[in-house]
Amino acid sequence: MIPAPPARQLPLSEAQREMWYGQQADPGNPVFTMGDFLELRGPLDTARFTAAWQGVLWEAGTLRALFTELDGEPRQELAAVGDFPVETLDLSQEPQPRDAAEAFMRQDLLTPPDLTAGTLRSVLLRLGPDHLLFYIRVNHILVDGFSRVLIYNRLAALYADPDDGGAFPDPHTLTEDEASYAATAKYAKEQEFWRGRFEEQPEPVSLSPRPGGPARSSLRCEAVLPAAAVERLRALAWDSRITWQTLLIAATGAYVQRAAGVDRALLTLAVPARATAAARAVPGMRANFVPHPVRVLPGRTVGDFLRDSAGELRATLRHQNYRGDRIRRDLGFTGDAGRSLGPTVNVLESGFDYAFGECAGLLHNLSTGPVEDMQIIYLDSAEDGYAVRLDANPSRYTQQELELHQRRLFGWLGTLAEAGPDAVVDQLDILLPEESAALRAGWNATVIDETYAGVVERVRALAVDEPEKTAVQDPQGSVSYGELVALASALSRRLVAAGVRPGSRVAMLCEP
Repeated sequence: MIPAPPARQLPLSEAQREMWYGQQADPGNPVFTMGDFLELRGPLDTARFTAAWQGVLWEAGTLRALFTELDGEPRQELAAVGDFPVETLDLSQEPQPRDAAEAFMRQDLLTPPDLTAGTLRSVLLRLGPDHLLFYIRVNHILVDGFSRVLIYNRLAALYADPDDGGAFPDPHTLTEDEASYAATAKYAKEQEFWRGRFEEQPEPVSLSPRPGGPARSSLRCEAVLPAAAVERLRALAWDSRITWQTLLIAATGAYVQRAAGVDRALLTLAVPARATAAARAVPGMRANFVPHPVRVLPGRTVGDFLRDSAGELRATLRHQNYRGDRIRRDLGFTGDAGRSLGPTVNVLESGFDYAFGECAGLLHNLSTGPVEDMQIIYLDSAEDGYAVRLDANPSRYTQQELELHQRRLFGWLGTLAEAGPDAVVDQLDILLPEESAALRAGWNATVIDETYAGVVERVRALAVDEPEKTAVQDPQGSVSYGELVALASALSRRLVAAGVRPGSRVAMLCEP
């Protein structure tokens, strides 16, 4: 029997405060909920497993946190381990146990969060003999993606040896580490770096023309990049002397730049922001989301572009501890207009398989928290390739649009791999073969049967396929399709930031 620890009140980390105020803006919104399940196949000692999980809860105090306000300031108090028992649910008699389990988990993820009562829920769902799912639901204010790896590793270690000595450090370690960082010269240098990285306020980048807004759920598209394409991409990374993660981030940024028709893409990178060994050893919410520029310069080869991108990525990662919200405020963004500067990209390495004696555990993620625009996660958990998941805000994208971006992204990755390091990036086609064929057929047609509609869509397609082609010109100069779309996108986002919505009337003053 594990004794309950004394209740403790702790201040919130900056990352937790961001989540707290985000949740308070819409208290019942479950979008900040994270969910996983371990698929367990083989003989499992459920009593030993439950005891191991209680050991994790004892050490990882953040999972037991309850949130209150004290003198107007949010605080967290650590509750007892016994307040969060492992529930059991036997679905083995259902006609389709797996379907019933997934329906249960999907419905549970929609539970309105109550931060004052604790958001952790853990359930062992029995599907059949030697087949269980261990489901965990928790609010993002408690843990981040980095913490999940620590927690599941510790669960496996305590199952193997209940007396294992590798306990987590005290939960206050993260806030102390954060306070120490804020008092160092490194903090000032990182602030100076981010203020100087952008000469002027950058335009947020999205692959959707819709302004969007807070969502209560997200769309999802999952696919596997074929093993042959992965092998060619890894060879390209090797030939270019860059890491695999750098290649994926750079290639995704190039796709966003071309697909959005902008001069420079902005991605949002999910980074752990754990600079010290102490911070890397304790579960908690520390993740940061920082803007990362990616730009394909005209005439650059694939190899040169990838090496350029490697330098930019190193600079971003060296300064990842300065909070993303502070970066956006320093750049002059306020309100919803500055919360997402570009699609989020995350590259996760392997480590999703766990052993519990003779029982094998495979980790599946259900939800990673809020998605403000689009999130692209490279998961590296497929046997026959590389698993990739796209999540999107349903107020900005439809499921059909999300699936189209997935196919285009895979096509673009394949094109880069086949082209090799000496090909010129802006001469490579980003459209799907059938899209390019349809576009060329439209140009070559002498008769257009349909009415002339969809001007915006036609101009965007031209900006993707031939960004340098002249769109308009006069005696004073010319504007390419790529420049035209970039200018129009910048104007539309300024209007959205000013409160303009569909149906609004906007006055225009056109001066010579």
